[in-house]
Amino acid sequence: MMLSSWAAVAGAGASDVPTLAVAGMAIVLRVLSLAGVVALRIPEIWTAVAGIAILGAYPLDYFYISGEFFPATLHLLLFLGALVFLKARSRREFFLVKICALLQLLAACLVSATLAFLALLFVFVLCAIAAQVSGEMIASLEKQPPIARAGTKGVAPRLAGVTLLAFAGIFLLGVGFFFILPRTARAALGHLISDRFRVPGFSNEVRLGEIGEIRMTRTPVMHVRVDVATPGFSNTDRPSPLKWRGSALSQFDGRRWFNPVEDVMSLAVHGGQVRLAAHDQAWRRGQRLSIEVQLKDATGDVLFFPGQPEVIRVDAPVVYRTAVGAYRVPPGMGQGGRYWAVSLLEDVSKGPYPFAYTLPEAARAGYLKLPPMDPRVAELSRNIAAGQPNDYSKAFAVEQHLRNSYRYTIELPAEAPEDPIAHFLFERKMGHCEYFASVMAVMLRAVGIPSRVATGFQSGAYNPVSGWYLVRSSDAHSWVEAFVAGYGWVSFDPTPPDPNPRGLTVWSQIGMYLDAAEVFWQEWVLSYDLERQVVLVDRMSRSSRSLSLDWIARWDWVSGLWRRGIETWTRWYSLAAILAAGAGFLGYLLLPRLWVAWKRRRRVEQLRRGGGQAADATLLYEQMLDLLSRRGVQKPSWMTPKEFAEKLPASPLVPLVAEFTDVYHRMRFGGESTMAARIVELLERMQRDVKG
Repeated sequence: MMLSSWAAVAGAGASDVPTLAVAGMAIVLRVLSLAGVVALRIPEIWTAVAGIAILGAYPLDYFYISGEFFPATLHLLLFLGALVFLKARSRREFFLVKICALLQLLAACLVSATLAFLALLFVFVLCAIAAQVSGEMIASLEKQPPIARAGTKGVAPRLAGVTLLAFAGIFLLGVGFFFILPRTARAALGHLISDRFRVPGFSNEVRLGEIGEIRMTRTPVMHVRVDVATPGFSNTDRPSPLKWRGSALSQFDGRRWFNPVEDVMSLAVHGGQVRLAAHDQAWRRGQRLSIEVQLKDATGDVLFFPGQPEVIRVDAPVVYRTAVGAYRVPPGMGQGGRYWAVSLLEDVSKGPYPFAYTLPEAARAGYLKLPPMDPRVAELSRNIAAGQPNDYSKAFAVEQHLRNSYRYTIELPAEAPEDPIAHFLFERKMGHCEYFASVMAVMLRAVGIPSRVATGFQSGAYNPVSGWYLVRSSDAHSWVEAFVAGYGWVSFDPTPPDPNPRGLTVWSQIGMYLDAAEVFWQEWVLSYDLERQVVLVDRMSRSSRSLSLDWIARWDWVSGLWRRGIETWTRWYSLAAILAAGAGFLGYLLLPRLWVAWKRRRRVEQLRRGGGQAADATLLYEQMLDLLSRRGVQKPSWMTPKEFAEKLPASPLVPLVAEFTDVYHRMRFGGESTMAARIVELLERMQRDVKG
């Protein structure tokens, strides 16, 4: 219980590393003590002093160190749990260990949103049931110590069976109550969670190289479901890959892109929905996508969209829009959040619109601003754009030049160059998306085209099991947005394809099933609310109405498929099936006996080393009776061991049986565990005599 609750807290990132390390070392030390590796005896005075120190440090932690209720209380639980776990000897102390473990699990539950927590919860419940049942058994033994007549044979399997049966009942009841009862715990306890567990999203500043570092990890960022909302298009017409835009950066100082402090527009959400595009924009050319996004922790409060969002449905009172067209929700509402949207992917292949998009002069000057740089950059830009009829053609020419003349790599330069742009263009000639986007934006500005660098994620991996896309941190991407007369802001991606894409492996296929389970966990567990209750009831109702009398015909069709499949399988695999069944039957017959024999031999070896207990004498006495039964001598059930030894017919075994019985009585009822080696020796002599 302690280990699973500690793992849940650690996996949820609910506490700091030093506190987790102290609690983890306490668990390891106690396990080593129980295994007999180390001797652990903590004086009572030390325990009392440590307990007072932990309780006294709580106000200091709450007011001056953590500054918040949740982390300070969790520190208290972890330290007290570690102290009690190290000292626990009595039933009362073990009860306190159970309480600490349960409270730690509940703390992890408040901040955890992953399927791994469910697995740890299962482990915790199994261990809790086993601990509780074992505790009740020990309490009964302490009240009325019985005389064990057959040792502890079969106790472990029976205890495991009771544990699994109780767990199955708890699980079924829990599932039933979950789908019936509404979700209120998050609303009631969510205010206790510290804001530091809500990881911030994209900032207003990115230094060259940061996105390359993000791409080296594979942390899940979001799950996405995409459907085509444009009439005349089907889901097979979905463009691939999509770019999930989170924000854009407008200013460049030679090493970093950033946004100046700017005004943010607040868009009120009415009825869970906010419209971003005016009704007269419905004529815009392109494909409209209906998307559903399930965010993870790493994105913070940023909302991601392919193309230009027109309508958003989100569980938030307000949505913020920045000057660069980025959208956010209030702090803390993005973590694990879900939203729906309709987004437009504009089609620029049909030429410009018949009217002119305009960009205010102040904004245009900001998007053309450049720091001092190598003059070769501007010269190269003018050479590439020379002869092009318009801004769109110039931007396209720069994009194609970078895609065809430079190589992609995620390896960063060994040393940061003085002028990253010139170093990329004229010396290294390779880099990742951040360098390609930065270089193109600078080159466009050098020829008078306003530009900015967009940041977000690209494509993601489609999971055919769940029907969702999984976007990871390794999909982080940056590209260019250029303001082109007649088009507005147009996206260009100068980054060439990765020459070493990840292939499909067995592990990635297994990962698809794990990801599908994670999607189910997010959609039907973490996001289960009244709306989904209604959807579930409606599906069950429709499925029950769909049952009809044609099930007989369906059964005939299915049974025919099964019959033909069985005939084909038998023709090809019958011999292998017979051999496998024979091996399984032999294993069923022999393995239990081999297991019992191995355990008996292992116990005898321990007895030979003097590690015997009173119940072991009964085990050895039964083995002696088995030896005598091979010689045709059976002990009546009503006869005592001493009477049986005295009534044996004359034979060379009689003295050995008499001495064996005497040693058995001294060990079994006299508590003389030192006789263990002697009784084993007598049993081995009798075995040799019987074989002789």
